Amino acid sequence: MLAGPILEELYFRGYLLPRLSRFGRNAPLLETLLFTIYHFWQPWLYPAILAAFAAVVFPVYRTRNIYVGMWAHCLLNLSGGLALTALVLGGAA
Repeated sequence: MLAGPILEELYFRGYLLPRLSRFGRNAPLLETLLFTIYHFWQPWLYPAILAAFAAVVFPVYRTRNIYVGMWAHCLLNLSGGLALTALVLGGAA
């Protein structure tokens, strides 16, 4: 549950974002759009992904620290997994 977000952050924020810096202030927005499209199998989550990761990408871009993104991404996935587990277990009772 943690390997996926960490690898995504290493690629998107660690590798891709610095290469998009030539787009200036638009780089974080472009990177967020690419990250959202990367999650093509979850179109119902596009608005949530855009909102949540726009809030993650800008601090990462500004501080040049991908650990901020890693922590946020792991916490978002963990909270989503816990919410889904609670729904499944709560619905079974």
